[in-house]
Amino acid sequence: MEEWYRNQEEYADWAKGLEEGKISSCMENLWAYKEKIYNETIVKYSIKGAKGLEIGSGAGRTCKFLKENKRFVIGIDPITHKNVYNLVTDSLLSAVGENLPFKSNSFYFVITKASLDHAISPQMVFYEVNRVLKNSGYFIVCQNVNIKDDDHPHTFEIKTIKELGNQSNFKLLRIIPIHIRIPFPSWRIRVTIVKSKLYLKINRLLATLLLKYSHHLIFVFEKNQ
Repeated sequence: MEEWYRNQEEYADWAKGLEEGKISSCMENLWAYKEKIYNETIVKYSIKGAKGLEIGSGAGRTCKFLKENKRFVIGIDPITHKNVYNLVTDSLLSAVGENLPFKSNSFYFVITKASLDHAISPQMVFYEVNRVLKNSGYFIVCQNVNIKDDDHPHTFEIKTIKELGNQSNFKLLRIIPIHIRIPFPSWRIRVTIVKSKLYLKINRLLATLLLKYSHHLIFVFEKNQ
């Protein structure tokens, strides 16, 4: 538990560094790039004043961004830590995606980033999201795929995410590729290249062309009426 708190505090510090333009490491550069695309997607599929929900809010970075962009968003996470959350936002609750503490048809959009593979039942998360969404509401899922990680209970493929949506009365509107993992001869070469904005743009083009093999994607679902 204490390690989780430390991680969230470190994330909040990183978020502050991102705002102040102090990002320097290659991984931070990649995270900032992916976050930018994710945020742009959310803004595109929501309107000012719209009420939304984020599942797996972590330190609340996305909630803060949406609040600053005139969206009202509630964040939920299994573990909350007031001292950390107060650094970034204020509308956060302790809850899980499989049992959302909200009335049906409450939200215009629901978002989740790198959290679905932590869920006990991803299918139940989809069912619950469908329940709390208004008709024609959007469910935006930013998720790693084709990556085996022993620290996560689930590993997804593109078809897995599609099927979760199909079984929960969602229509898949689009898949937005962000990044594809490319093996480098050494870590030093990776560090040098990933810092390049040109590389990130070329990498995203490759992820688009080789969608089946991409690793970081955004799925945009619409609730069927």
